[in-house]
Amino acid sequence: MKKGFTLAEVMITMTILGVVATIVIPNVYEKYQRKLTVTKVKKMYSTISNAYIIYLAEKRTYLNLRSDDADGANLIYKDFFEPYFQISYVAETDSQKKAQIIGSPFYLLSGEDKITKRDYISQDKYFAFKLKDGGVIWFRGNNGKTDIIPIWYDINGIKKPNTLGKDIFIFSIFKDADDISPFDYEAGRGSTLKNAAEQGCIGKKDGWSCTSWVIAKGNMDYLDCPETLTWEKGKCK
Repeated sequence: MKKGFTLAEVMITMTILGVVATIVIPNVYEKYQRKLTVTKVKKMYSTISNAYIIYLAEKRTYLNLRSDDADGANLIYKDFFEPYFQISYVAETDSQKKAQIIGSPFYLLSGEDKITKRDYISQDKYFAFKLKDGGVIWFRGNNGKTDIIPIWYDINGIKKPNTLGKDIFIFSIFKDADDISPFDYEAGRGSTLKNAAEQGCIGKKDGWSCTSWVIAKGNMDYLDCPETLTWEKGKCK
């Protein structure tokens, strides 16, 4: 006689497989998305750094800070971004055009909705454009406080989660700088990657300086163990 599985046994097996799949697949997908994010952030860091090196070689001068308004942002775009980046759409400083490529509202890494629509979309001092790979960049002529041009990079544009440290990362160009800084201006000029990450990323911080962690450590473990993660440790396990 040939033996086989009963219908009940098949159903039980399928149920078990379904439960396992609901547990495993989201975790695998999350790990994949994080690796993809790390790759994109590192690629952007390389792209913007190389563009700046070429700019310095061709212009033989530093990128000048401009006024903190629409005119200043337009000058920065024409001088630096337009010649050296693969761009698919330019929203300029127009709020309606920017709303098509910049997601809103924005969230801090802590989950707080601290960054509102009016900050980047409504105010014309922010200039935005979309890259051919789907990422979005926006920036100002300077940050209005210190000698710096802040640059926001959203790896997936208008798509969620629109959160600092998850899909939004920040770079900085300081006045008379020889390179690009992979961390937020709040860390201060001359700050180390370690200082930047500790001030604005690890330990359930706001996420402003997570670019420094991603570049240096190559992971996003600050999302998993923020209370125990340290710069020296480098990862959760």
